[in-house]
Amino acid sequence: MGQLELRRPTITDLNGIVHLDQVCLGGFWSYQEYTRELENPQHTLLVVASPEQVWGCGVSWGIADELHLVLLMVHPQYRRRGIGGLLLCRLLQLGHRGGRSPVGNFGSKGQQ
Repeated sequence: MGQLELRRPTITDLNGIVHLDQVCLGGFWSYQEYTRELENPQHTLLVVASPEQVWGCGVSWGIADELHLVLLMVHPQYRRRGIGGLLLCRLLQLGHRGGRSPVGNFGSKGQQ
């Protein structure tokens, strides 16, 4: 797996994010949709990645004073190692710094 880094992705990470989406969510969003997320200043996209691969990804949206946690995924081979928790905590921290409080419906795709 190599050394992992929590960071904001760049355009060069998008293929890895889309691949992770296919593995975890069956193609929830397309390359173009992730590009829009990356370009939108009200949205936060974070990855946990090694130099070779994206292992985790999280997305939040800032809407007024609300923080909407939209997506959180971790590669199945690397679950239960704290990657999801790390992404979640960082998204919450960044939202709090922006004066936003978390709201939303927490669950997996299609589940309540």
